[in-house]
Formats: sequence, structure tokens, C-alpha cells
Amino acid sequence: MFGTYTLSVNAAGAAAAPVSPPPTQPPAPVVAPPPLAQAPAGAAVGAPMRIAAGGAHSCALVGDGAVMCWGKNNWGQLGDGSTTDRATPVPLNSGLIQPGLRFVEITAGAEHTCGLTGDGRAWCWGYNFAGQLGDNSPHNRTIVRQADVIAFKHPLPVAVA
Repeated sequence: MFGTYTLSVNAAGAAAAPVSPPPTQPPAPVVAPPPLAQAPAGAAVGAPMRIAAGGAHSCALVGDGAVMCWGKNNWGQLGDGSTTDRATPVPLNSGLIQPGLRFVEITAGAEHTCGLTGDGRAWCWGYNFAGQLGDNSPHNRTIVRQADVIAFKHPLPVAVA
């Protein structure tokens, strides 16, 4: 008979008959990813919906889809158009690229940040030495820049490391 068995040993050190293993637990259910950020009914427009923490900076996705960032900004990872560190949240500077840009997901790496808009486009800003912003260049970006990827038909949560 095929399968997994255990060998029992009694107090005298003698082997006992093989014993079938205990019944196995059913596999754990697959957990769906969290839903895309959506403000609950009655939430304030600027209420934080998601927080993304990077190496030394953080960003919050607020109820209206805007992103506010704070912390270390040596490579432009706050996306405010500067490299000035900020002790309080500042809004993204998307006006030069696309005024009123709104996100459904954000994530932060050590020194860069990315977001996903409702239409499936990925946008990134900050440190880009290894091309992690996905804009086909090695240049750091202090404002949001659309990643050079095919738009996702159904936006999924994003993550960077």
C-alpha cells in the first residue's frame, strides 16, 4: 500500500505496527487580494484609504484618489517636484503631466513610489538607477511619470521592493 506511515516504538524499544497518518487538514482557502481603494460611504474626501511605507518615506492614498507623501525625498520619491525632505504630507505634483491624476493603489519602494490609476495605467516617481520606474530611462523623477507598460484591463494591487 502506498502512502505515508509512521513507526511506533513502545517503552521497551520494540517496533509496533505501522500506523496510518492522522487525517490531513483541508488546504487553506485562497485569499483574494484586498479590494482596490474605495472611500466608504460618508467618508471625508481627504480621508486616508491606504498607506505605503518606503525606506524613509511614506505616502497615503486619500478618498478622492489623490496621493500625499512625506519623509525623505533625496531622489524625488515624494513626487512633489523637489528633492526637499518633508515632515508633513505634500500632494503629488502631477499638474505638469496630467492635472487631477487620481489613483486606486499606491506602493512604495526604498526610494521610489508607484501608483495605479483606475484606467490601469502605472505611474512611478523617485529613484530610477536600475530602471525601476519603468519609463525606459535611467533618470530619477521628482514628479509622476507614466510607466512604459501595457495598461492593465482590471487594475490589481501593486507592490515594489
